[in-house]
Amino acid sequence: AALRKLGRTSTAAQVLSGIAKENRKLYSKCEQQQIETMLLTLKNESSSSATSTLNAKALPTPAELQGHVVKAIRPDPKDSRLYMAVLPVAMSWWQETGGDLKEFSNALARTAISARSELAAVDASVRPRPIAAVREVWDSRPDQLREDATSYFDLKQLPPEFISSVSKHALGMLGAAKSVTVKDCNQEGHPLGMMWAILGALCAEVSRAFAITELRVVTELALSRIDPAIGEKVAGAVVDNGGLLPDNRREVSLRTLIPLESESSNVAPSQLLFKAKDGEKEMSFEVRPDRIFVFWSRSTLYQCLPSCALLSISAWGVVQQKVDKR
Repeated sequence: AALRKLGRTSTAAQVLSGIAKENRKLYSKCEQQQIETMLLTLKNESSSSATSTLNAKALPTPAELQGHVVKAIRPDPKDSRLYMAVLPVAMSWWQETGGDLKEFSNALARTAISARSELAAVDASVRPRPIAAVREVWDSRPDQLREDATSYFDLKQLPPEFISSVSKHALGMLGAAKSVTVKDCNQEGHPLGMMWAILGALCAEVSRAFAITELRVVTELALSRIDPAIGEKVAGAVVDNGGLLPDNRREVSLRTLIPLESESSNVAPSQLLFKAKDGEKEMSFEVRPDRIFVFWSRSTLYQCLPSCALLSISAWGVVQQKVDKR
């Protein structure tokens, strides 16, 4: 009866209000309170929606969007490969910043800087070289990457002195920074050259096992420090290629996490979580000093859950496109 009186075009809040007024005697006190709570919620949602509509920014035209990208990539010209890398994610950044022109411009500028650096890494990439000892480790679990989209390999033959040396040099290169990229790791005598060679050898196994003949490995290592003791917010699950990131040519990710202190026996060990197969498969692996994780950069989400300070060392297998330097 209340619905008929209010009419079919009434809003949900109006309908609920009418029912509450005309049928107050039919409901218990508890039911009346539930209706009033629902009514308040609907009114708040309606108010929020109206405010959102008033504050919504008009979407930029294609020409305006292109203009913003051209400005962000300067001095690179329009139709450069940097332009072609940034343009596909420009609208996503517009939505992410809520159409705020200043925030949008800054976000695009940061994206261009990052993309420029990553494309330079693609240019400097080389063919990965296999290592016999790494081949043996790969052959111990050859199908896991194919079945789970992620895998790990324990290089137990690595002496503790090697891992300590890698940690010492990497921390020295990090200094007070949270993260840094170390270039030219393929050069003879580089302090991290052997670690880079091991990651590159795993990249070579991926190339062989999946017949990705054009797969190359970057000649740089990304170093970062993850320390829960300083109150760092744990990042959510992300991908190494996709989302708001321009296409960085990454196909396979190679990562090791080295604990920088002894983990307490009272807490669970640090873990690396993965989501693959469109989120249908979830896996969790313990972090160990001699363990290297291999996963697909585009389709696998990962998240680190540290229980102590960790040193992260990463490299990537990439596939160059026609516009990239050969």
